[in-house]
Amino acid sequence: MSDTPELPEDEETEHEKRKRQLSLHDPIHSVSLKDYTFQELTKCQSQYGPNMFHQLMETVDPDIAQQLQDFIQVQ
Repeated sequence: MSDTPELPEDEETEHEKRKRQLSLHDPIHSVSLKDYTFQELTKCQSQYGPNMFHQLMETVDPDIAQQLQDFIQVQ
């Protein structure tokens, strides 16, 4: 049982309207995680240079690095 009273489906509270509006503008619903991750890694590589980036990536757990590479691999 819920603490909030049941509303007919066609009635929407102001709170529900605000939540819906917020979710429409929330990046989690509009940004591709794959694209974002790739962009951030590319940005990091250009900021630190290829050699430093490679050294940093070598410090990442090999299983995690492989999963990350598989995830962002362009198809």
